[in-house]
Amino acid sequence: MTTAIPNKQFPLLAEIIAQTGLYAQIPISDVAPVLFSLILHGPSDIYCAGCKRMSVFRAIQTPSKIVTHIESPPILISLKSPSVKSKELKHEDRDFTLELNCTRFATHRIRVMFRVEQDTLMKIGQYPSVADLQLHQLAKYDGVLAESMRRDFARAIGLNAHGIGIGAFVYLRRIFESLIEESHQAAFAEQGWDDDLFERSKTDERIRLLKHRLPELLVSNAAIYSILSKGIHSLTDDECLEHYATIKLGIELILDEKISHEQTELAKKKLTSEISRIQSKLK
Repeated sequence: MTTAIPNKQFPLLAEIIAQTGLYAQIPISDVAPVLFSLILHGPSDIYCAGCKRMSVFRAIQTPSKIVTHIESPPILISLKSPSVKSKELKHEDRDFTLELNCTRFATHRIRVMFRVEQDTLMKIGQYPSVADLQLHQLAKYDGVLAESMRRDFARAIGLNAHGIGIGAFVYLRRIFESLIEESHQAAFAEQGWDDDLFERSKTDERIRLLKHRLPELLVSNAAIYSILSKGIHSLTDDECLEHYATIKLGIELILDEKISHEQTELAKKKLTSEISRIQSKLK
């Protein structure tokens, strides 16, 4: 009988591979062996660095045994469908490698090295890296991200992938600050704009002053900045890594809103132009 996972849902393999940085500890003490096996070896939708698109990956079908600490004392779970590219493991062995094939091209592979320590699963190596599997996501922001911000985002992704949470927060905060500064530069030419007041203001006050120009999501989630600042100055790497995905998602949604706004404005201009053309033609 499968044991229920009481608090946090155990992550899917795609999340472990494409979103979880190295050395993050994933609790497995409350996960039933059967469920653990199914998650690690089921089909997964992951970006394929070879195909340059999302694809379905499956574990290579080679029988093996994996050591887990799901039960005490540690047990060997015999798996008929997973892939472990090593000799059969003994009780004291705690490392294993999972190898997956892209279902479009079998030569496109992802290799992930895991370690089981007490009641946790830890990813200790991976190729292609998390950064390699995420950087393609930045392409859609080419129209709204300045090159400097794009580099900062890439660095944040890379640092998170290597377990450097504080460093990742540094670059995410720089992106947040750059978005504010972009709106500041646009507001500078507005009649009645008080730049002295802006320069004397703290970040939360600056956001309020620019709320008519900033994405609504940024204004309503201004706390992102204080979280990033707290992370840089007083949190540990592990604490920053714990909150990284949420903060990154917040920034992505802000950028998505910025894209949507720009597309709407372009559509409005096109509509106005077309209406004027049709009107002139009908006259």
